[in-house]
Amino acid sequence: MRERAEAFVGVDFGATNIRAGLVDKEGRILKRAHSRTYASQGKEKVFSRIIKLVQNLGQNDRVDVGIACPGPVDGSTGIIFDPPNLPGWKKVRLKEELEERLDTRVHVENDANMVAYGEWEFGAGKGVNNLLCLTLGTGVGSGLVLDGSLYTGANGFAAELGHTIVEPNGPQCRCGARGCLESLVGAKSIEAEVERAIASGQETILTQGNDEMTVSRISSAAAKGDSLSRKVLEKAGFYVGIAVCNAVALLDVEMVIVGGGISKAGPLIIEPIRKAVSSNLIGRRLRTLEIVGSQLGDDAGILGISAYSRASGASK
Repeated sequence: MRERAEAFVGVDFGATNIRAGLVDKEGRILKRAHSRTYASQGKEKVFSRIIKLVQNLGQNDRVDVGIACPGPVDGSTGIIFDPPNLPGWKKVRLKEELEERLDTRVHVENDANMVAYGEWEFGAGKGVNNLLCLTLGTGVGSGLVLDGSLYTGANGFAAELGHTIVEPNGPQCRCGARGCLESLVGAKSIEAEVERAIASGQETILTQGNDEMTVSRISSAAAKGDSLSRKVLEKAGFYVGIAVCNAVALLDVEMVIVGGGISKAGPLIIEPIRKAVSSNLIGRRLRTLEIVGSQLGDDAGILGISAYSRASGASK
């Protein structure tokens, strides 16, 4: 394995996208690269895409690598344990596989934790000691900073807010439970709800054209005043708000950061979250609580895994 690298490549990959960046010691992203995940094609194809991105960014320089990936994941061993949105990824030795193929050090952590760490170090949560960061995308991830440190729990699986149950009789989640937050507000769930409404005859500007139904299209339609799109986003925001109420009642954080692709709807998703929290959180008026959007956007995971890996000694 190579000697300690001067540069670092941070990779944030999920069920839909792989984003990577060459990051210097000051936490600046010098170059970026992106690929679709195409997880259904199998892990070997995904490995190849990650390796290609890392090699293109590193070029001839020595680089260490940090991978922020869907959980559950054991950061100490770099093993992924059957993530709901990556079918077939059961006990995948991601760290071991990539270290062998890249001939460099690889640090593996949960993606939502790394988004939280990135926002805490460089973004909306800088200077905040207690925060919850949500990643609303294909799945629903979350990360916690408590008393000025990333909190991962006794087994490294803390802050799985997406798999807390907010609707006991709700739809079945990929994890096997019923009524998980992710089963109600993940991107695929939002898109499916809109398509069901269209099939039942509800009017919407989304029927114009033949473009694929995506959360981005739904958000754009909502911004133009489309009532169906607004209703669906408001419902999603309500469920997120209920989950946030439960988390804040338990942990008393001072900030909730909302990130991920769905958060790009801006106030159309964040305001319903705030409304649900305001209406349902015990002691709301006695708490100092901000609910804000991500400052780092798609860079949060890249910066988070790079900074956390350095702080954890991955480059020693």
